[in-house]
Amino acid sequence: MTIRGNRLNRYFVLLVTSLFLFSLVPRNQLLPICMGVEHLESPTPEDSPALSDVVLERVNYSTINKAGSFDGYNLFVLNERDRHLGNGSNVLVIMDMNGNIVTERQVGTDNTYDCSVEFIDPNTILMGTELGATIWHLENDSMQYLGFSGHHEYEYNPNSNTVFTFVRDHQTIGGTDYLFDTIMEYDLNGGLVWSWDVSDFISKDWWCPSHDMAGGYRDISHSNTLYYIAEEDVLYYNARNPNTFFKLNHSSKEVIWGLGEYGNFTLYDLQGNVQSELFYHAHSVEPVDDSTFILFDNDYHNQTDSLNKISRILEIKIDETTMTANESWYYEAPRIYFSAGWGDADRLANSNRLGTWGYPSTPYGAPSASLIEMDSNHKVVWRADFEHTSNHYYGIYRMERFRYRPTISSPADIVTTNSTYEIAWDAWYNYRNKRDISGNYTLYVDGVVDQSGAFEYASYWRSTTLRLTPGLPGFGTHNVTLEIDDGYGHKTSDSVSVTVNDFYIDRTGRTNVEKGQLVELPTWSGDSLSPFSYNITLNGTLHDEGTWTGQDIILSPALIDLGVHSVEFRLYNASELRYTDLFSLEVDPAQAPQISPLQATDLEKAWDAGVSLAWFISDSTPSSWSLLVEGAEVSSGDWTEQEYVVSWEVPQYPEGYYNVTLVARDILDQSTRSETNLTVTPPNYPVILSAPEDQTIAWGSVDISFLWELYGVETWILWRNGTHISSGLSDSVNLSIASWHEEGWRSGSHNLTLNAMKDGNTTSHTFWLTIVADPGDPYADEVVADRSVWYLNGENAIGSPDGVNATVFVDYENGYLTLDMGKNEEIVDGSGDDFSVMAAGGDYFVSVTDSLSTPFTSIGSGSGVLSLDLSSSGFSEVRYVRITYQLGPDIRLDAIVAMHYNTPPLDVTPPYLALNEGVESLELAENTTITWNASDQTPWSYEIYLNSLLVETDFWYGSSISYFFNASVEGQWNVTLIVYDAFGNWANDTVTIQVCVPSSGDSGALMLLGGFAIGGIALVAFFLWLKKR
Repeated sequence: MTIRGNRLNRYFVLLVTSLFLFSLVPRNQLLPICMGVEHLESPTPEDSPALSDVVLERVNYSTINKAGSFDGYNLFVLNERDRHLGNGSNVLVIMDMNGNIVTERQVGTDNTYDCSVEFIDPNTILMGTELGATIWHLENDSMQYLGFSGHHEYEYNPNSNTVFTFVRDHQTIGGTDYLFDTIMEYDLNGGLVWSWDVSDFISKDWWCPSHDMAGGYRDISHSNTLYYIAEEDVLYYNARNPNTFFKLNHSSKEVIWGLGEYGNFTLYDLQGNVQSELFYHAHSVEPVDDSTFILFDNDYHNQTDSLNKISRILEIKIDETTMTANESWYYEAPRIYFSAGWGDADRLANSNRLGTWGYPSTPYGAPSASLIEMDSNHKVVWRADFEHTSNHYYGIYRMERFRYRPTISSPADIVTTNSTYEIAWDAWYNYRNKRDISGNYTLYVDGVVDQSGAFEYASYWRSTTLRLTPGLPGFGTHNVTLEIDDGYGHKTSDSVSVTVNDFYIDRTGRTNVEKGQLVELPTWSGDSLSPFSYNITLNGTLHDEGTWTGQDIILSPALIDLGVHSVEFRLYNASELRYTDLFSLEVDPAQAPQISPLQATDLEKAWDAGVSLAWFISDSTPSSWSLLVEGAEVSSGDWTEQEYVVSWEVPQYPEGYYNVTLVARDILDQSTRSETNLTVTPPNYPVILSAPEDQTIAWGSVDISFLWELYGVETWILWRNGTHISSGLSDSVNLSIASWHEEGWRSGSHNLTLNAMKDGNTTSHTFWLTIVADPGDPYADEVVADRSVWYLNGENAIGSPDGVNATVFVDYENGYLTLDMGKNEEIVDGSGDDFSVMAAGGDYFVSVTDSLSTPFTSIGSGSGVLSLDLSSSGFSEVRYVRITYQLGPDIRLDAIVAMHYNTPPLDVTPPYLALNEGVESLELAENTTITWNASDQTPWSYEIYLNSLLVETDFWYGSSISYFFNASVEGQWNVTLIVYDAFGNWANDTVTIQVCVPSSGDSGALMLLGGFAIGGIALVAFFLWLKKR
């Protein structure tokens, strides 16, 4: 595996030669590379092992290094994993802050990427290789293999020169397989000297609710951190899956306490709220002081919000008396950096935090692994991103920031009257030391050893303050140099210039002042061993004189004339002139700032026009400005230049009058106001603020409405297919479909155009409304639950993308989610890609089928948003899409979006129509009711004919239809019903009735009555004919 960085093989000879010559420079003349007040020595050849033959060129990575970062070197193992085959390769890397590779070494393929690599002394690194626990001796670049292996952790015990690690403990309890861990302690020859099975204090009932599995076993403990405190013989141990870390007595095998989901602390978040858990599946727990722990909270299997997925660095402050634990600080990386596994968190020597978001995953748009340093205010000051490729992931389990030598602060040069002046230096060890470590110091004065001794570097990379009083030989300037070492011969130094005088003095304050000014005046400050005399002249004339013993001397403008003056300050010891200060002083009247507006006092702005306001302000002692609109501050700023321009882009205020006031202030708290009267007038043209877009809807849908929002409009007219349907004077137009029948909303496309008018100007908007029986959609309709496993919230993947996700994860096996696109909405094989998977998180496979009785066919894999083509699947169309977890973090699935898909066919099914009740014959003067059962999804209208004469028509709403028949005329009568749906489909039915003369009775009267009936029927038919015209 190779990293693309500096091509050091090419320049290796030049590097070694340069470092060798550099090492020949005397130690007290070294020019350190500084970051703030700290020194970073460049590594010499004896510090850094030679480069291996591996050149890390093919890894695409980048670094960002900003002011405020803690300068040093970065130690980590970079894991490269083949995306397709799953095999890996591991390289140990030492990288500087700018991404240059100092050292690299191939360390194997197994047992390395998920174990820490860290210093156990400045010449020795404990790490994992494919042969197990290994010690790398830097002084001779040799490897010592210790003869045992473990997982996740190798932790050194300096008390007994032994190493702790974990081995997996498989147990079968009640027929169920469980996985625990055993803490093992080995000597450096591989001999086991101590062990403790964590199942002694971790219950099988603590199995994670998300059902973590490993190798077919219920993964109970998943141990990943051991941190040994040598002074107390205590182990801090983290069990990932129960979300709890423990304080363990090493010698007695006693659990002192636990902190987390199954601990005995009361947990509080940063806002002081009691919580049941503070972290989920965390890594790298370690103390940073006597009561504070730092850890990497992966936020994996979050039990309050499984979709949160925000990995963070978390600090927790504890009180072992009250048994309370409080979040005290955290940094959350953006969600795209989510690290489902692995991770590291350290507090650096300057109190910055350094985190490893290192799990080898590929969330969409994010690096494969990232190292991030931030200051206490959460500002990112350094970052290294390792990008994934089409063939490889890159991961980093943990990392360490270190220096080859101790770090020492650099106090400012000193001018004093005290020959026994105490100087304080802060010192830090080379790396994050887990215990107090002895070092040595030597203090030189003018190159001669003044004093020396031993001291202890405070643990946890905290500072140790060395307060030393050099023996200064007398008045004059002296070089005081402190040299410290790490106890192993690696030294660093800092020099301070100490000037011992019988006095020292300096001037502060402004040289432009105003009458009445009381602050930031020219002021001389210092100290003296004996009284001095001073005088101040203005333009050669004595202005002030007196005796000085170290008090502040202030030059007030109160007694100075306006104008520019030449000021000379002289300080005498008896008659000897010891100090002179000559400068120009401008004294101005106590005048408020001047404001010149760059626009008219009265200003009009149309509602839809953009306008900027600006003011030129000036003053000899500027301070600040603020901008008010109707008395409320909308903007402000500091003002330091004597001439300055304030500009302001006017937001879109409603119509009306606004008072805009700029207030400028100087340091005398004098202020000036400038007012602008702004009038916002109606827009120049009628404005349609919002309007419907083209859309397709299903006929008969309820709650259908369309809204237009208007501004500055006098009147409006709404047209449908060129026909005026509505008009008004309001600022909004709301068109609702109240009745599909009465309003004539039939299938097809409808043009809806709104004209908004004002002062003869018109603004128009048109959209097309298409009415269909079923519009279909390109999204999944439902989850196929019996063909899905290990997923959460599958319903979130149904419908259009909305940012709300289903989750597919690995547990007993790789999870998968099967989605049904819907009948008549199948994805079809068209030109180019046919559908997209809207997802984020880890890698996944995509497979498809046209039927649940047909095996699924894989058509691709990837991560993030993935577009796929059906052409390789062998299907012309598919109804089911399956997303299967492959690698990395959980899959967050938002939606399936088809580019080519079937739409439901047009409605060609005629309405259902059947005679329910009728008769075949009647006698004159009898009557009957004929009833038909009728139904349709989109009923529209019906017509009834009597012997081909239309006698009744109306809208039909899908229910049964009846007709009252009166037998008034002898003969055969055909009663025909025709029903129509909204898509033009129809059905008809005819009932034949024979009307007979009764066997007895007044036939003449009956004939007369029949004549009247026929005439009536004819008259009704005539009026219906007129109505239809």
